[in-house]
Amino acid sequence: MNNGYFKWLWLLALVPIVMFSGCGGGGGGGGGGGAPKATISGTVTFPSLNNLVGKRVAADMVNTSLTVKVYSLDGVLKKTATVTGSTYTADGLDSGVDYVIKAVDGDKIMKALIDKDSIATTTTRDINAIATTAVVLAEQKLGVPIGTIGEKANSISSTGIAGIQPGTIETNITNAVSTIKNLSAAATETEVNLVNLGNIVTATIKAGVDTSAFLTGTGTTETVVTTQYTFVSGAAPTPTTAPVTQTEAKTVVTTAAPTQAFIQYRTTEGSPYLQGWIMADTTAYQSPTLKDTSGNTIPPASATSKGKSVVDYQMYNCTNGSACTLDSPYQENGYYISLPVTLAIGNYSFEMLTGTTTVVTPVSYAGVVIVPAISSNTMNATKTNTDFNFTWQNPTTGVGWSSVAMIRIELKDQNVSDKGVLINLKTTAQSVSLPRSVVTLAGLNPNSTTLQWRIQTRHSQNALARGISNWKTIPAITTVVSTSEMLVSGLYYIDSNSYESSTAYLEAYATVGITLASDGTSLAPTYTYYDRTTGTWSTTLPSGVPAGLFDESSDYALTATGWVSKSGGPEGVTLSFNSDGSVTLTDKVGSGSNKMSVTASDISGQTISSQGAVLSWWPFLSNAGVFPSGSKRYNATWTTLTESFDLWGGDSVPSVSSISEIPNSGESGWIDSNDGAADYYALFVSGSTTVDIHKWSSVTSQDVKIGTGSYAISTVSGQQILEITIPSALRAQYALGGNPIFGIVGNTVYHGVHNIPGSNYGNSNYFWNSVAIQHLRNIINTSVAKPVMAKSISKAILGR
Repeated sequence: MNNGYFKWLWLLALVPIVMFSGCGGGGGGGGGGGAPKATISGTVTFPSLNNLVGKRVAADMVNTSLTVKVYSLDGVLKKTATVTGSTYTADGLDSGVDYVIKAVDGDKIMKALIDKDSIATTTTRDINAIATTAVVLAEQKLGVPIGTIGEKANSISSTGIAGIQPGTIETNITNAVSTIKNLSAAATETEVNLVNLGNIVTATIKAGVDTSAFLTGTGTTETVVTTQYTFVSGAAPTPTTAPVTQTEAKTVVTTAAPTQAFIQYRTTEGSPYLQGWIMADTTAYQSPTLKDTSGNTIPPASATSKGKSVVDYQMYNCTNGSACTLDSPYQENGYYISLPVTLAIGNYSFEMLTGTTTVVTPVSYAGVVIVPAISSNTMNATKTNTDFNFTWQNPTTGVGWSSVAMIRIELKDQNVSDKGVLINLKTTAQSVSLPRSVVTLAGLNPNSTTLQWRIQTRHSQNALARGISNWKTIPAITTVVSTSEMLVSGLYYIDSNSYESSTAYLEAYATVGITLASDGTSLAPTYTYYDRTTGTWSTTLPSGVPAGLFDESSDYALTATGWVSKSGGPEGVTLSFNSDGSVTLTDKVGSGSNKMSVTASDISGQTISSQGAVLSWWPFLSNAGVFPSGSKRYNATWTTLTESFDLWGGDSVPSVSSISEIPNSGESGWIDSNDGAADYYALFVSGSTTVDIHKWSSVTSQDVKIGTGSYAISTVSGQQILEITIPSALRAQYALGGNPIFGIVGNTVYHGVHNIPGSNYGNSNYFWNSVAIQHLRNIINTSVAKPVMAKSISKAILGR
């Protein structure tokens, strides 16, 4: 949050920031010099056998004809790697870019896809048959022709690449190979399909056959000899080594990517329905159309029953053994279409338009396959300070229960459409506990009163059928704290700021205490500073730290006479306490006022990381130890009561001298939000009054355009203001605050906010009582805060 009249409340909204050129002090800039370059290196291993499962004595030797080149997704050559023997090194690459790496040795070709989020300063990326198979599967999941990614221009975005998780695809193939190597062990149908495709890819590479042409049926080679496995439920798969034709290979590609497309019968507590789904980059395509083999369009169940879906899920896996584990985040990214239940059994195709190209994806419908839905009447949820607890009754005598392979709980906030939690469970489970920390990690507020859950029963062949319960609301529990009582005992947060010494670029740390002043209507902050030399805390600023480093900047409030300077800290408000325990805070200068309520969580015995993904990111805190008894975390929720305009004195735009220059200056309009796991900002569209509104998630490291707004320049109280207007629906969906503004005081342009009455903010801030803050003081670890990160850390803590 960046609320001008209550600015100190967002100091702890810790979000790792995205660097944008041209951003001012409060707009997410800092650091300078551009993003660091990356080096990608690894080993190239061409296959020595015709299948992945066989025991290798040694891989084929790589000869001097080997070349390795790095391409962007659109096929533009970015780097020719240095090759030594069977290893390669490609340096000087831009970070934050998705790449395709292509290794060529004579007539043998292999590829690897590396997504931008897995690229570090130095990254190891081996190229082999498994990596090549993963590229084929990625193309299938993205809905682009096989062999085109990294070869020619495609409408593929980084969001699409992140959604398919290339690294996870490779891991799944590797794990499948490991399972099937032991022919005495049962394998899933998915594992069998992955190995079958990998074996075909391996055979084509070894034979010097164009893999993509063979898999699409356009190659000159008609067959390759390799091993294919037949799935046997509950038993070891059956291997057969024989020629595989191009036609057969095309089928294997489709079955190896089961999430690519399906038509699924869904039993619900209401009316059953058919849903078609296709995994695809939702920024590239229009909604799908289903056609039969004669090219006739199958109309959807209704005119509004088709669209796109992008949801970031945190996975929680309770299917392995007795303990549940936190799995990698998963993005559901694709298009859905509800179809008439009278659809005939047979083969169909989804057609989606991207630009002037129509992408055709085959799909089959096996007919009505029923798995029973769990009745919401048997579902119960309770919530404690540490857990969500769910219970239900399984319909074990229901039609189709024997074919249920998994139970999955979906938890979402009905007011937040793009994030949630998925819990995978065994079919014997009838209860589960979910730590609150997982809900926070998913970017949701565990104290929200609009959290809801439902249960899915999932068929053993997942694409055939599901049973789906009704949504049920999770009863809210909150311990409401009297704000006056809390402020008497003290509310604390951690502050950090960077400075340049004579020898290094350093961070200074302070803990700030906010207490009620003796007059009972104002706030009194106190500062305790960390001394790097002695490793102790003191009320005296350490030697070498610039005076005034932790002073709150002077902000500006718009009054009838123009912009007037005001304090940006807690000293700048007066308080009046309400009968419901909340407090109204009113600017001493200007017209702004807020209503704030506070809830408390007992975090005794909990770790720092359990308090959420944002806290676990702090590099200057160690994760050792747990909070002692009596530790509390306070979360604040507040509502804007009165309209006001504020500029942030510490957030100037030095590159411009007038308001009219802002749209072409490269500046971003940063949007108020108390979403502790995301930043929201607006980008100006060149030559237009339109702005694109973006969300950057610290949980998934993804940047997504979530909508559009507009900007206009007007005069308010005699002052020229550029205001970015956020649509009300978008503000409600993402709990966004006021409209970003730019104003000018003297000869300086500043970022700011137009606070809009009724805007509500969630509770993602991190405030502590005296017991908890002392624990954080005790375990501060400045040695892990690298100087190159210092400015980013500071900007993140201080809201930029």
